[in-house]
Amino acid sequence: MNSSWMVTSPKEHELGTQFAEAICAHNRTQEECVQALALLPDQCRTAAWDRAFAQREDEITNNVLAQAAYSINEIKKWNHGKGAVLTPDILAEDMVRMSLIEWISIHCSFEKDEIMRFACGIMQDSMEAAEDLRDLIRSVAWYDPCVGGGAYPLAVAEVYRKLGILEYPKICGCDVNPLYVEATIQRLALYYGKDAEPFYRSRIICRDALSDRQDRRMAADMPGQREAYDIVIGNPPYVRAESVEAGKKKDYLQNYPEAGGKNADLYVYFIAHGLRMLKKDGVLTFVTPAQFQSSSYGGAIRRVIQNQGNLCAIADFNELPVFKNIGIHTSVYTIAKNKNRKEFLRYEYDTLPQKHPLALLYSKGMWLTQENASEQGWIFSSSGARSILNFLERRGIPLKEYSGGVFSGIKTGCKKAFFMTESDLEGFDSYDYGYCKRMIVPKKIKKWRSAWDGDYLALIKKDEKLDERSKIYFHMAAYQKDLQARTDIEGHKTWYGLRPCAYYDLFFLPKIIFPDISVECRFSMDRDSLIIPDGAFFIPGEDYYLLGILNSCIGRYYFKQKCARIGNPMKGGRIRFKKVYVETFPVMRKEEDLLTAREINVLAKRAVDRGGMSDQEKRELDRLALKMYQIPAYMKNTIQEELDAV
Repeated sequence: MNSSWMVTSPKEHELGTQFAEAICAHNRTQEECVQALALLPDQCRTAAWDRAFAQREDEITNNVLAQAAYSINEIKKWNHGKGAVLTPDILAEDMVRMSLIEWISIHCSFEKDEIMRFACGIMQDSMEAAEDLRDLIRSVAWYDPCVGGGAYPLAVAEVYRKLGILEYPKICGCDVNPLYVEATIQRLALYYGKDAEPFYRSRIICRDALSDRQDRRMAADMPGQREAYDIVIGNPPYVRAESVEAGKKKDYLQNYPEAGGKNADLYVYFIAHGLRMLKKDGVLTFVTPAQFQSSSYGGAIRRVIQNQGNLCAIADFNELPVFKNIGIHTSVYTIAKNKNRKEFLRYEYDTLPQKHPLALLYSKGMWLTQENASEQGWIFSSSGARSILNFLERRGIPLKEYSGGVFSGIKTGCKKAFFMTESDLEGFDSYDYGYCKRMIVPKKIKKWRSAWDGDYLALIKKDEKLDERSKIYFHMAAYQKDLQARTDIEGHKTWYGLRPCAYYDLFFLPKIIFPDISVECRFSMDRDSLIIPDGAFFIPGEDYYLLGILNSCIGRYYFKQKCARIGNPMKGGRIRFKKVYVETFPVMRKEEDLLTAREINVLAKRAVDRGGMSDQEKRELDRLALKMYQIPAYMKNTIQEELDAV
């Protein structure tokens, strides 16, 4: 990881961890730990600390307090399942600058380039209106709904100092964890002096931002205001929908029905909350997983964003290590709560920059129209992508209507018990073999045709009883504890059966199979009755025309635009072939052009029989697919250019 992206220096990490261990050794409750953390600055302020803080040395700063709070939570396991992750200063400060650039551009007539230079501290004193801009910034009311270790309040303070603004920033915030709240207050007190502590203690408070039905009580100097803030900024917790506590989820659903329902990840509720808390013409700047931008559950919050404002700028970090030990596709984005923007700026990163990471966004980013950030999905490949997708969807019918749907592979809940190889079957007799079905795992699914590679799945249906003297029973018994721990077998008569499945018979008929995650389209015809597990899907039927269309340039273009992404699919990343997107894939009815449909059918069947296509056959398939959909010439060029760029 780039050293400038470290949250704390080695010395800060070591010292913060030592403080945490000492506090945990003498304090048992969370309240006691908070009190001890509050005393830490006075107890530890040696001359060296004072000098380090005053000179802003890199070796040791008030980041120690954030590390101490984080380590206490780790030791006490209070972080578990909360999605807590500390934000690097380099990112937090540039997100502050990004927020100011977008907010100032709404509230004054300066050129974006001038505002950017001012926000980054470049040539600011030579600007005629530099002091006017400082006055404008002094008026900004900030809000961080999940302060964590205080990265954003401290980043606002640091950016203000670098811009020559010495007054306390008007920043409010909250967090469910009192240790993080205390760490943030103490860090601000160390930064500005002890007089700042009472000022911020009334503004940085302990509460769940999403649970308060009033939802507007945060600004101490603006009580009762419905929309209190100019800028909302933060790094919301990364918690999957299924991991949110049931009671809290019910509360959040009541408070934020617009966020997308029970399948929405926690950070999505924070986006809805942040937009509610903004004044008109305010801006929201968050760093979150990018999945909501294209996923099915993200449709609701994309609609909220589209209805309430415009996307201003988005920095896509793919799977770069923005956060230590967190492997997610991350993006930083700013949304303006107005409808005045016709375009937004986007930049995609291949490496983490050494300094001012978001400066690249403004100097090298690509402008896209707001149509590319619609409820249907955020599309970044070209400004014409939305019109092409709309054209395809008007021409065809959804695959679900065409074929009857897409079906998931078998979910076992314990792969090590149900997945077997030839060596696991040693000593099995005909009774045991009766349960062992040939299986192909997702990573072994190849385009056009997939060969069985010796894997089996133990197909033991719900409540089906095994002979307790059989070899397969003894095999399953080795994993009895894990099998009994599965949450989806409640009420079953046996501990080793699979969860119910209404379509077992379809696995043994011809079908099109494909993996959930892949760099490219890998739709494959299975004529060998192979079982597929979770992580793969299938479409019933021996339809070579459909197979050809799915693997053609039409399928490749459609799925690269529509599907959720892991990294950049245009640069070797992977895409998620989720059921919801495959089922909505527009299929042209064969009767629209029977001759072309037959030619596609012949080409695809030949590819299945041979196990692949020649380059000439691939070009011919693409030509036929474009003809089948009657794609206009200008759209053909766009599709081809983007696919050639892969």
